[in-house]
Amino acid sequence: MNPGNAKANGLTVMVVDDNPLMRRIVQITLRRHGFNVLLAEDGSTALAALTGTTIDLALIDVVLPKVDGVQVSLQMLQIAPQMRILFTSGYSFQQLSTRGYLIEEANFVSKPTAPLLLVERINQALVPNLS
Repeated sequence: MNPGNAKANGLTVMVVDDNPLMRRIVQITLRRHGFNVLLAEDGSTALAALTGTTIDLALIDVVLPKVDGVQVSLQMLQIAPQMRILFTSGYSFQQLSTRGYLIEEANFVSKPTAPLLLVERINQALVPNLS
């Protein structure tokens, strides 16, 4: 099966991004492709939303106010270890890895990205959950 063509079947994605327009655009895109979408503007909001909620994937901006997205992801995974993580940023992967934010194995998609490419990258990150 091509992961880019997988169906979301109601899987839940949390979008953690401090840019309200980016959160809204991603929300619209993912809902059109069958995902349930939760929004968080920072790490504190994302962590609070995890209580009692099953989230299949968190799409996290690496550069967030107060606590960076990598630290937020580590805290989220302590609460929900089955959750998948996909990082995003307006900075390139190379810029972020040079600064020590990301390692080679990190799932990453640059911003801005085409809606269908975003959905494909999310589906690729979710492959174990979609089979």
